[in-house]
Amino acid sequence: MVDFDALVLGPAMGVFGGTAMFTPGGGAPMPVTGVFDAVHRLVEVDMGQNASGTLAVSSTAPAFGIRLKDFPAAPEQGDGLRWGGVDYQIVDIRPDGQGGAQLILQRA
Repeated sequence: MVDFDALVLGPAMGVFGGTAMFTPGGGAPMPVTGVFDAVHRLVEVDMGQNASGTLAVSSTAPAFGIRLKDFPAAPEQGDGLRWGGVDYQIVDIRPDGQGGAQLILQRA
């Protein structure tokens, strides 16, 4: 079995990652490494054909890509993240099945 986390995520974080401050609910802030994306695409829905053609809906939100093993406990909705002097709240966690996750954010 290929260890995607060790072969890809770890080296990618070393090259592209930056440091943010993560604050778990009720806990102390700690530095974490990840990749910030100011306009991460959240949803794209194909509603099928209708009178005016195919309807596509999408939205964007900031996201922070992480390695889950870098956290002592899994991040949860409501935890905080500070990036570039801006405070965010985690509103969704989307694991990728390979040891990483996207933390979907909103300004706190």
